[in-house]
Amino acid sequence: MSNSSSLFSVLTPLDLTYISASMDIYLYGYTLVMFIGLIGNICQIITFSQKFMQSLSTGILFLAMSISDTIYILQCLYVVIVYGFKISDRSNYGQTCQFRHFMNYLSTNFSAWMLTTITCDRWIRSRYPIKAKQICRPRIAVYAIIVALTFDFVLNFHLLTPMFGQIAPGVTTNCGANRSYPTYTYFYTYFWPIIVTLSVTIVPACIMIYFLISIAHTIKTRRNRVQPIGSTAANPHERRRAHYLHRQMLILMFATLILFFLTTIPVALFRLTFSIFNIQQSFSFSLLLASIFGLITTINYSLNFYLHSLTSNLFRKQFFHCFPCVITITSRNHNRNLETGNSMQRYVTRAPQGTITQLMQQQLYHNETDLNCTTMT
Repeated sequence: MSNSSSLFSVLTPLDLTYISASMDIYLYGYTLVMFIGLIGNICQIITFSQKFMQSLSTGILFLAMSISDTIYILQCLYVVIVYGFKISDRSNYGQTCQFRHFMNYLSTNFSAWMLTTITCDRWIRSRYPIKAKQICRPRIAVYAIIVALTFDFVLNFHLLTPMFGQIAPGVTTNCGANRSYPTYTYFYTYFWPIIVTLSVTIVPACIMIYFLISIAHTIKTRRNRVQPIGSTAANPHERRRAHYLHRQMLILMFATLILFFLTTIPVALFRLTFSIFNIQQSFSFSLLLASIFGLITTINYSLNFYLHSLTSNLFRKQFFHCFPCVITITSRNHNRNLETGNSMQRYVTRAPQGTITQLMQQQLYHNETDLNCTTMT
């Protein structure tokens, strides 16, 4: 108790304001974003788990990324409980800290490289449409997922070792390098932030920007290219379907990339600047920055479903296919509209009303008129 009282006695009113703002962000901001994100990611996993989406390599990659995003959101629950609801951690904090940070870095790395792989998949389909049938297959997508997961596991394995964990006895709100290992402490303090920024943001972003420029150039070139008549006439339905799928997957990719660039790059640049220039901050201000940056990063893993639903017609159709009641209501409305249209057409085109004698007289009159016209000619 004496340590805690002495700690709060040296805090200035500004420090208390920073801490209070951080707690509010963890309590209200994180809770809202996590709730929205969990619902969206569960719906997205259900959508990409459908048989049609599983037949596309891009659909499998999006499914893996959605699962990784969900894992990231779930592990954010810890900071909400500890900082937001102010419930102290009474578990074996050393092991909990190791596992939590490992899953954090693993999911962020994996999601970034899955998005890079999706961009590469679209680039191959745009640049080499003939070879894409052999390269961009569901089995190859599964191999890419295994390679990315293995790479991320090896990169972050040191977080599960005794070199990383609780930084001081009694401190359960923060963890880092174990001071008993000075070499690892130096590595974790000066090199690890740079490695994380490069592997999660800078390198994937540079690769994705290159693929995006190449895709845009390929699409522009094809629009200006004159195709032979025989190539467009051969199986037009299949070509139209392939073009529709490619365009819809490009829309999904662009929506995800925009959210990735808006949320991760500014945070990565700020953290890289603080690490390179070794800018010192107080604990309260560091906590405030961590809460803000963490909230922005969590948004990146929470809004993909809603962006996909707003931008892609194919994604909306596949999502509605998951709910038979929605399909039944839609089909009933469609059938009702068809019946209304048919009844209106019958009303417009039905025969004139009257008795049989009146109809026969009208028919005789028309025949007589036609006969007179024929005689005159």
